[in-house]
Amino acid sequence: MGKLYPVSQVKLYVEEKTFGPGPCKLLEFIQETGSIQKACEKMNLSYSKARKLICIAEKNLGYPLIKSQSGGNGGGGSVLTKKAIDLIWKYRSMEAQVQEQTEKIFALYFKEESE
Repeated sequence: MGKLYPVSQVKLYVEEKTFGPGPCKLLEFIQETGSIQKACEKMNLSYSKARKLICIAEKNLGYPLIKSQSGGNGGGGSVLTKKAIDLIWKYRSMEAQVQEQTEKIFALYFKEESE
């Protein structure tokens, strides 16, 4: 039998779910690939669902997360805005601290089960 351990998940809301693990990973893959479509392929996510996640986040946060360029001779692509890069950094930093604190609190209540 495996060891019991906690996993926390951070979600940010502005009236509705605005940003969380899925949208964050999507932005990271867009940054990595330079393409919303390629990011969708990596996540096994439909393009329309990805656009919806991005639109909800942009609307609720009040700023753009990506800059897209339509195809042409050089092809299209997408890049993250500076605010999107900052959002990812803040989100991942907060997520790491929340997980660290969760593990400390977990140890107070479930010490025997985690050994």
